[in-house]
Order: sequence, then C-alpha cells, then structure tokens
Amino acid sequence: ENILRFIASERKEESLVTEFWLITEFHENGSLSDYLKGNSITWAQLCHIGESMTCGITYLHDEIPAINGSL
Repeated sequence: ENILRFIASERKEESLVTEFWLITEFHENGSLSDYLKGNSITWAQLCHIGESMTCGITYLHDEIPAINGSL
C-alpha cells in the first residue's frame, strides 16, 4: 500500500550538481524527516519504515518505467 501518491520526477542540474526530485501529493503530517525529529520510534517501527521505503523504491523502479532512466 502506498501512503503517498507519486506524481512525477524532476532532474535539476546546476553547475556540477545534479539533483533528482520526486514530486508527490501534499501530506498534512509533513515529511518522514519532520516526523522523526519530533517523535521517538521503536525498533519495530523503524523496521516497518525501512520495509515501506524499500517497497516504494521497488515500485518506482518496477511499476513506473518512464522514470527508470532518470533515477
């Protein structure tokens, strides 16, 4: 299950720096970084987050072929 809907990807290049951005829908609870800064989590929760992130990356690489070349 995807919690955050993927919209698009963008490649930004400036001088010698290249950034890859993932554009997603707005999430009212903020980013994962924001959440982790304000909350303590258990080892089980951390493992669940890691598994969820792995599933998301797999989805991006397997299910959205149009962006595979740019990530």
